[in-house]
Amino acid sequence: MAILSPYQMVTVPVYAAVTSLSLSFFATAVDSVFDPMSNLLLWQLHRLSKTLDTNKWPVGGARLETIGNICYGADHKFFSSRLLNPPQVSCTCV
Repeated sequence: MAILSPYQMVTVPVYAAVTSLSLSFFATAVDSVFDPMSNLLLWQLHRLSKTLDTNKWPVGGARLETIGNICYGADHKFFSSRLLNPPQVSCTCV
């Protein structure tokens, strides 16, 4: 249930962001989309860490969750910064 409820909570901020075109709502929508994605990523990495061979990987999969957190944080920062500084598109229509 804890994994399913964030997916249900994504629709309201995304709908509000699309209909109002407000940057504040888009920031909220980005947060609400990334929360279930991070839960899913960390859950998958936790499952993978339990199946790694300790003879091949001496620390096992303990570092996979840390790597997942770093990747999630980098993605979240990238999308948030793109929201604050949107790319400038120049149209050369003739």
